[in-house]
Amino acid sequence: VLLYLNACCNHAVSCQLLPDNPFDGMVSSIRLPLHSWDSIDPFSRAERDAIITAFYQHPRLSHYAPFVKFLFLTGCRTGEAIALQWQNVNLPRQVVIFAQSYDSSLGIRKGTKNGRVRQFPCNDLLAQLLHSVKPPGVTGDALVFPSPTGKPIINTKFTQQVWKGRGKYPGILPGLILDGLVSHYRPVYNTRHTFITLALETGLTVPQVARLVGNSPKVILDHYAGNSIDSSLCQLLV
Repeated sequence: VLLYLNACCNHAVSCQLLPDNPFDGMVSSIRLPLHSWDSIDPFSRAERDAIITAFYQHPRLSHYAPFVKFLFLTGCRTGEAIALQWQNVNLPRQVVIFAQSYDSSLGIRKGTKNGRVRQFPCNDLLAQLLHSVKPPGVTGDALVFPSPTGKPIINTKFTQQVWKGRGKYPGILPGLILDGLVSHYRPVYNTRHTFITLALETGLTVPQVARLVGNSPKVILDHYAGNSIDSSLCQLLV
């Protein structure tokens, strides 16, 4: 926000609409914490399937099952799935276009994290999922994965009341951990880490995976490729 305000006021100064820029230098004075790549802790294939099944079988939370399955099948960012509209889903061509993200904290739509629009090809499983949730006569700007009230899903509420649970909301993950179907808790965003890791294990190249998820090949290579090493390969070193 400060970056945009600074640019706006610089323009205003150049147009002699302001005597000076009160935001000058404020951006450079802020030191953001470095992103911790230790959070890249993907679910296993069995854990992924157990989570999807639990959502579909839950008597109260099954509404979110397609949303969770979509996250696992595409590796998209959570905000991108929340913002997805039917006008960006082309079922005849079997392609999903990620053009926007939804910021739940601000309640606004914005561009993707890197500012780029990307196309994601649908395999049969993903195409079947999208067909199953598409209502008849849906309009182009309608959300693909709305909340039960028809509004955009609020990421924090989804985490606290559905995924992780809190207070009177038991959540899906704690029950699966208690049953031994999931080893330990990981946040919703790790659905993305899971897709990337499994895609690399399947044999997709680093550039291919980077193109699918909207990351640079360097990020995939530096932070994800190591997670895709199958444990059986380590036996060769013994």
